[in-house]
Amino acid sequence: MTQAKLFYYGFAHVWAGSAQPECLRTRVQTEPHPPAKFRVHGTLRNFPSFAQTIALQPGDNLYTDTPCRVW
Repeated sequence: MTQAKLFYYGFAHVWAGSAQPECLRTRVQTEPHPPAKFRVHGTLRNFPSFAQTIALQPGDNLYTDTPCRVW
């Protein structure tokens, strides 16, 4: 496995977890930060290097034709 793949897998692993729907609902209403799933999906899908490293294809869960570009 390449260093880049290890980095992205490690990033996702840090945020891995599960929660009951009731717990997620409470967190969304009371915490300022998004749930872990969206911290991973929302950030990685917008990095072209992630799509290239993981070899995402159209139709894959995290693939996007139009990544968000802030800078």
